[in-house]
Amino acid sequence: NVHSHELWLAPDGNLYGEHLWYEGDRTGRWGHRVWKRSPEGKVTDVIAPRAGFRDYYRDFSFVRAREGWMYWMVRQGSGILLVRNRSGRPAETLADLGDVRPGWLSVSPSGDLLFAVGGIVYRMRGAARAAPLHRNSLGQVMGVWGDSAGNVYAALPERRKVVLIRSSGEIETVAESPSDWQPASGVVAPDGRLWLLEFNSANEQRVRVAPQ
Repeated sequence: NVHSHELWLAPDGNLYGEHLWYEGDRTGRWGHRVWKRSPEGKVTDVIAPRAGFRDYYRDFSFVRAREGWMYWMVRQGSGILLVRNRSGRPAETLADLGDVRPGWLSVSPSGDLLFAVGGIVYRMRGAARAAPLHRNSLGQVMGVWGDSAGNVYAALPERRKVVLIRSSGEIETVAESPSDWQPASGVVAPDGRLWLLEFNSANEQRVRVAPQ
């Protein structure tokens, strides 16, 4: 009974998510809370219900690195700032991305930041400038994620495909969604299998393990 756009599975097995709601046109107000589900199934609130969007508060993100850093993007004027924070430290600006409009942000197992702009997938290592991984646009890109081998994956909903982007820039289709289903994001499991999040025209969602 929650409306979640992102999830984070912590190393200790706790699952974190958001519940976002809109009160309707009468008030025009949004609200959210952040919840945690333990491996035993107990659900508790990490952040109690509060007004507005989570990004307004800059105190919690589902984009997290193993070292404890959490990342998010902040609009400032006509530009976008990439900000990070870690427990016990103040938020700091990692990079000014200028007037680009990035899509979903993610962190690879090696700690690289991944995002797409205009159909091009970028990788950012530390405070270094973000670098494109290929030349030609892939079209609409939703989720991007990496694996332990340094490969990068991108979900292309309009093409109903998931592509693998190698360090050489070579692009290979590794999964295709069946008719009326489109990929939104995914993850590479420890056993190497590709788990995909898909949606359809009826606004249904499912998780599917792509055939090997």
